[in-house]
Amino acid sequence: MRERQKHGPFQWRTVPVDSSKIGVLANQSRPQIKQFFVQPTNGASENDFEIKLYILRRVIEKAIAEAIPSELEEDFYICSLSSNKIVYKGLVMAHQLEDFYKDLGDTNFQSSFSLVHSRFSTNTLGTWKLAHPYRFAYTMGKLTPTAET
Repeated sequence: MRERQKHGPFQWRTVPVDSSKIGVLANQSRPQIKQFFVQPTNGASENDFEIKLYILRRVIEKAIAEAIPSELEEDFYICSLSSNKIVYKGLVMAHQLEDFYKDLGDTNFQSSFSLVHSRFSTNTLGTWKLAHPYRFAYTMGKLTPTAET
């Protein structure tokens, strides 16, 4: 698959988490959380690389959908595959994010910005796959800063 899309070397990483920082039900349904890093090929512009990553994500999703039984397909989800953003999502309260995802509390990790979207579902039980944020975030309402960092 990688050869067909002509991507550079790649590497998997298990995202370090502290499962003691989330609730029992969230922890019982917690999926394996992995990050997949792909190196751009020589000469690829950022835009071209983003397009290739989008295509790669769709190819992987299609291959998984064809390879596993349909009742397990809901258990696989790629929340982001991008050269300029990393998405962390889960069944956690906003104040639990930094303690649960160890990367977010690591001083060696730097970002020019971060965005947390939190909501309370009144009519459905949450799942990790359906937890926010989406791959892209838009708002029709008011953005309210809660803390300065």
